[in-house]
Amino acid sequence: MQAIILCGGLATRLGKMTKTIPKVLLDIAGRTVLDWQLQLLGDAGVQEVVLASDHLHDVLYERVGVCRRGVQIRYAKEEHRFGPGGAIQNAMKQIRTSPFFVLNGDILFADFSLWEILGRFH
Repeated sequence: MQAIILCGGLATRLGKMTKTIPKVLLDIAGRTVLDWQLQLLGDAGVQEVVLASDHLHDVLYERVGVCRRGVQIRYAKEEHRFGPGGAIQNAMKQIRTSPFFVLNGDILFADFSLWEILGRFH
């Protein structure tokens, strides 16, 4: 199974904190937002994640690489900013599974199971 994580926003509300690091790489309780999301996705059987990136793409690629927490990482860099819908459309070029998940790169979940969501649709 695959997933897309939207992680290309400018993060203007966070100020200086995100001038040099993408929001998805911010530390929350000793782990990055991305690591928390990869755990959630991995627990649901996701083996490959496409990071829909734009702002600070090179920093993201350098720090994350092509595999993290046992999940294969791919990138869908937007050449022009089209907003979340355009980022999803661009990243979907690399999606080959159905169903797949799409997460915002700045949202964390607690006591939440993606397996339960899948179960409601099957």
